[in-house]
Amino acid sequence: MVVGYIAYFKLINGFEKTIYMSKEEMERHAKKYSQSYSSKKDWVVKGSLWSTDFDSMAIKTILKKLISKYGIMSIEMQTAISNDKVQEDYVEDVEKEIEENANKTALDFVETEYTEVATDVDNKTVEGEPAF
Repeated sequence: MVVGYIAYFKLINGFEKTIYMSKEEMERHAKKYSQSYSSKKDWVVKGSLWSTDFDSMAIKTILKKLISKYGIMSIEMQTAISNDKVQEDYVEDVEKEIEENANKTALDFVETEYTEVATDVDNKTVEGEPAF
């Protein structure tokens, strides 16, 4: 049973840092920062990565928190962390839009019969058999 998440690093110059978040703290973090996980719609929450793979999201979060706050990051790492945040925001914006607009308008589909339409050599329309 998982009780918390810990991340640690030590630089070659001797600087070291450790951070820890209990499972309850991680749960609060997820609900605060993930719109899908904190949604009022049960189906949105169940589809969230925080619901389907909580441990992986928690590990990613604790490592990202440690490295982005205390680590020395290359430009590539800074860009990757920034892009990850942009991607998370985009996914959450899309999920929010789906949640807000889902089932607002009922679509009415009318069954129709389609026929193939062709033209003869004189460019006159000739209807054929149904196309399905």
